[in-house]
Amino acid sequence: MNIKRALLVLAATLMLPSLAMAGSTWAEFIVDFSFNDGNNVDGSTAYISCTGGLPLESSQAVVDGSEVTFVLEFPEAGADSTLCDIWVDGVGGYTTKYTATGPGIANNDANGCHYDNIDIGDTFNCDVTLRAENSFLTVNKTWDVAGNSAEVNAGAVNLSATIRVCANGDIIRKGVQTGPNRWCISGPVTGPADDSFSVTFNGANFAGNNVFVYEQNFDSAVEVDMTGCVGNPENTGNGRVGGLAYVVTNGSDDSCTIVNTVFYEGIPTLNQYGLAIMALLLLGIGFVGFRRFV
Repeated sequence: MNIKRALLVLAATLMLPSLAMAGSTWAEFIVDFSFNDGNNVDGSTAYISCTGGLPLESSQAVVDGSEVTFVLEFPEAGADSTLCDIWVDGVGGYTTKYTATGPGIANNDANGCHYDNIDIGDTFNCDVTLRAENSFLTVNKTWDVAGNSAEVNAGAVNLSATIRVCANGDIIRKGVQTGPNRWCISGPVTGPADDSFSVTFNGANFAGNNVFVYEQNFDSAVEVDMTGCVGNPENTGNGRVGGLAYVVTNGSDDSCTIVNTVFYEGIPTLNQYGLAIMALLLLGIGFVGFRRFV
């Protein structure tokens, strides 16, 4: 037993003076706790509950990389058929993974580490890892073609566009690195029917990652309204509009909407009456010119 464990056993014995008697025996349970993304901000609490020994229940605070030990005292020699369970409080945005090892019967499930057939002097381990959950973003696209449906149906307006989502960290599934600390993914959307582009983030960093949303439109007759996704959209060149959208966190499921409005003015032309008037004006000019040369 190392010094740390010896001190923990001694402390537990001092806390239970009535048990510090001749023939007192114990078993210990070591809990290793960690976040798989190195989260050193959030913490949790580890619990133990047993059907025998003392204390029957106990708890200790845990943080990333911590190891805590529960000591179970048996005043009488032998632990009989004592059962013990160990678990931790869940943390939002993480899935808890338990791994139980040790002598006797040790098993684990989604609810914790479980031990049976505990004997005096036994040492058990419960490894607890909190795994960052995936996050999701859906960028919805709607089109407003009111008053221009004929031109749209005739193909006079290009309703193709590209949605681009970027993050300042390697968290975008199937994303491509485009800068020193930026990964992006792009996808096409088209109208006039509603469309969408979905992105999966592989467990955002515990402190959050900035997410940027852009749209590149291919027709000047289309006006892009990104205020539903980006608070202060900017024109970044090459027909692309967008900017900082929000900060993604573990386990989040977000969505936003971009509205494209068609303002098609077409090529100015004259109707049949205008053409008749234009012909008369030209004819009049012709008569004036003819008389000047006669």
